Amino acid sequence: MAAKSESRLWIDELPPRSLFEPGDVPGSKATVLSMLSRMAANPDASGVERVRHGLYFKREDSWPMDYNSNDVIRAAFRIAGPGAGMTNYTALNRLFWVWQRPNATYLITAADTLPSTPTLKAVRWELIPDAEHRMELSGAECSLLEAARWTVWVEREWDDLLKEIMTKPQCPFWRTLNSIGGDLRPDALREVAALEKPTHLEAKLLDSCGPSHGVPLKSRIENVAAAIETRYKADREGWVLI
Repeated sequence: MAAKSESRLWIDELPPRSLFEPGDVPGSKATVLSMLSRMAANPDASGVERVRHGLYFKREDSWPMDYNSNDVIRAAFRIAGPGAGMTNYTALNRLFWVWQRPNATYLITAADTLPSTPTLKAVRWELIPDAEHRMELSGAECSLLEAARWTVWVEREWDDLLKEIMTKPQCPFWRTLNSIGGDLRPDALREVAALEKPTHLEAKLLDSCGPSHGVPLKSRIENVAAAIETRYKADREGWVLI
């Protein structure tokens, strides 16, 4: 049996559910592209599927990418670049702030044009205008801004959510944002809090829902930033919040 090439060994050792580009794989460009072309042509056997030109996904136990999973969101963010995040019911459901599951994966971008992700089934993109301040934020940070924006739909008590962020490092909030990847910086969230403006729809919803949902958007973002900072401090200092 012929020895495996350095390129193939690198892919074999890659953790399951990893996204990678041809430039990540050791070996000459021609050799790597040829190998990936063969592997993507038979993903059931190779365990590697092509997400789009220049982006590949290593399957787990030969299972295809689940188009309802965080893997799709990570792939979409990788394609879209900075300024992309989950929005409305997708953001809220993935953080377990609502139980209703959306019929598609709703994502938003602060870029000038919508990303092209035709192979990512059920992904729906929206543009958010006047949001250049988001271009330096990670996908996790942008997603959290969107979740704070749509708390009018949250099905749980706001104070309970903040306590969960502070005290439960394994709760769905942290699992989802860690799975998506990227920085989650309290100071960065505070810096953009004053620049975030409620949409016309959100303003109408807040007006109709009364004072129970009347916490201003800036305050909501700052609340979440403070809860994240408290969790980080607890992790660093080894104390547990009750």
